[in-house]
Amino acid sequence: MFQLELYLYLYLKNEEDREGCRKAKTADHILLSISSIEKPDDFFLPEHQAAIVITDDAKFACGLAAPHEPALQVVFIGENEEVQSLFGLGVLDIWPIQESKELRAARCSALIRRTRDQAGYGVYQDLLTATIETSPDLIWYKRKDGVHALVNDMFANAVGKNKEEIIGKKNTAIWETLDEKSAKIYSSTERATMESGRTLSFDEPIMSCGKMKQFTTYKTPIYDWFGKLWGTVGFGHDVTDFSNMGHALTILVDSLPFPVLLMDPDWGVVKMNEEFRGILEANGDDWENFDYRKWKGDRFHPVREKKVDEEHHSAVEEVEIKLLGSPWIYIVTEREIRDSFDHLTGYICLFNDVTFQRTYEQRILTAANTDAMTGLYNRRYFYEYMKNNVNGPQTLLYMDLDHFKEVNDTQGHAMGDHVIIRTAELIKELFPDGVGARLGGDEYAVLLPGKKTQEELAERCREMEIAVRNIDCGGDVFVTVSIGVARTSGKGYLSADELIRIADRQMYDVKAEHHKNGDEINASSD
Repeated sequence: MFQLELYLYLYLKNEEDREGCRKAKTADHILLSISSIEKPDDFFLPEHQAAIVITDDAKFACGLAAPHEPALQVVFIGENEEVQSLFGLGVLDIWPIQESKELRAARCSALIRRTRDQAGYGVYQDLLTATIETSPDLIWYKRKDGVHALVNDMFANAVGKNKEEIIGKKNTAIWETLDEKSAKIYSSTERATMESGRTLSFDEPIMSCGKMKQFTTYKTPIYDWFGKLWGTVGFGHDVTDFSNMGHALTILVDSLPFPVLLMDPDWGVVKMNEEFRGILEANGDDWENFDYRKWKGDRFHPVREKKVDEEHHSAVEEVEIKLLGSPWIYIVTEREIRDSFDHLTGYICLFNDVTFQRTYEQRILTAANTDAMTGLYNRRYFYEYMKNNVNGPQTLLYMDLDHFKEVNDTQGHAMGDHVIIRTAELIKELFPDGVGARLGGDEYAVLLPGKKTQEELAERCREMEIAVRNIDCGGDVFVTVSIGVARTSGKGYLSADELIRIADRQMYDVKAEHHKNGDEINASSD
């Protein structure tokens, strides 16, 4: 509570009156100073101070009486008619002449307390007014019968009326298009608050200046001096536009462990957490003029097809983003934010980093589908690939090394592994347009897409045979390769299994020819 500095001046001819007034008891929160006035002409009222003058001089009392000076209170002791005419017009009170010192002291004590309470009322009235008028929320005080007793400017602005049109009115006379059902809802929240005896929170739709808005309201019961219920005080926070949620929303967004971006209906940035700034590679206020849609077009590289959910107003896509020179993969969810009236109030974008998961998945797929030694696809994947992709002109090359067992037996398995790996490297070099696989042991296959002439195939197979023949196997040992060729138009005449059988049979025919001719290098033919 504030402290009042109060001056009590005594201009009294009667000594007993002076003694009685000096025995007055001060009150809590008052700094009291009592002085006697010797000569009226020398008295000057201190500026900006609360003062009481008690006098039995009618002329002096009349000279001090000032109805527009609330800081000065004049009390006259006597029965002068001239002073009595000023009672209530600058003269606060008129006390009787004959009175004991104890009663004088009691009157002074009561006057001191009353002065404190009046000054306190003014201070607290100013504090209340300043507090509610500086609040960004709607504030109102309502009697228990539903009549508004006090509102702030924000409340008046929300309903589009001045305070004179609001004070003394109920909801139905204030809010636009407030139907009977809505009026009952508001009344029920007031009743629930008063019955609970504590602060309650509600979500209430309100028609404000022709627009439907959503408010979060807080209502608290108020009691009078005697502990009787007087009414309620209410605070209304506009949450129609989520950008109004302020500090609490900022804390929530910043505490999320993944990148989050909140935007208004025009895609302007409302909130951006530190995780998202990391993606943006921006610091400080660099993001204030951030154009999300342009950035998205420049930096997003789709990994999978976007999925749109019309019912939930959202879209999900997996994209690759270059950050600090390295690729990162995110699942980006963009979702509309709609209020309780289904009005678009903004957008939320969530970024889920799946770089590690996708890298790990790729490693698993690579391990499952490729040959660990050569890096070519394995038999299982190659056969599956052929079954799913023989839908156009294709050529299958089926390869098998000759004399590979001799290399293992004479030069060791390390040299055998070298031959296997080098053969795979030659397939990648000479058939970059094909899908190569190691089928097992020293068997390989290559599926070439599109039409290929017999001359082209013969030349490419011959290049492969020469390259394999030149692999250094150690000593005088060498290996050759037998290549079987099978082609299909992809129009359903040959299945993948049939194509493999034909190529396999062709390969064995070539191998037999090689052995017959002493492993001379010959061109394969279909």
